[in-house]
Amino acid sequence: MKNIAVFGACREGLEVYRSLYSSALINNQEVTFVFLDNDSRLSGSTYEGVSVLSPYEAKLSLFDLIVVGIIAFERVKEQLISLNVAPEKIKRYYSEVYYSDQSRRVGMASIGKYSYFKPSTVLYNVEIGNYCHIGADCRLGLIGHDVSRLTTYPFDYQFGKTKESLDCSKDKTIDFKKTNVLKIGHDVYIGEGVTIMSGIEIGIGAVVGSKSVVTRDVPPFTVVAGTPAKILSERLTSSQREALLESQWWEFDKVEAESILNKIVNP
Repeated sequence: MKNIAVFGACREGLEVYRSLYSSALINNQEVTFVFLDNDSRLSGSTYEGVSVLSPYEAKLSLFDLIVVGIIAFERVKEQLISLNVAPEKIKRYYSEVYYSDQSRRVGMASIGKYSYFKPSTVLYNVEIGNYCHIGADCRLGLIGHDVSRLTTYPFDYQFGKTKESLDCSKDKTIDFKKTNVLKIGHDVYIGEGVTIMSGIEIGIGAVVGSKSVVTRDVPPFTVVAGTPAKILSERLTSSQREALLESQWWEFDKVEAESILNKIVNP
């Protein structure tokens, strides 16, 4: 019998557990599961009928594998190694594209350093700055079809015989006004289930509320929400906003960035 711990009693961890559980059933393997989570509120509870334990309370030596079911793999791995878990027992489930301290490209999207997004979010035609966090189930950089045409149906793409007709980027029904990239500035927080079309700019330090549909530019340091999204308030004081823009802390690594932010809070 194998003992497997899934680190992360959350939506992403649940996907990992279900995948591993299904595999064990198919292969007729006897496996016991436990969730590990750093959230002290969850310790001693159950998730999908499976016990949730703190990694500081669990007997980690009993597990044959610990599968990290959250996107911050390196941070969790470092924690587990400090608790004397052998590195070969710690396994990554989600790709590092979801969270990295490096800039990277995913399909049409480019993502800045330290920015992260949840696996259920889909990125299309979008540039994301540094230190952004993006919730689950978002759709960012949608292009859509040109509704001024006689039909929005992509006849060439569906029925054409040429090489060009097979390339969806050449589809004549594309709304070319929206082919300009969606630009998301640094330090932007986007809640769950947000939809943002291409050709829009989200300013530095902005916040977009959950379930919003953003159809126009969002100024820096504003909070927007709704369908369509509207400005609800500004964030921070004018002097704080000026200090942040002048510092450009988002261009630095995590240690120096935090130091700069602390100096702004405690000048």
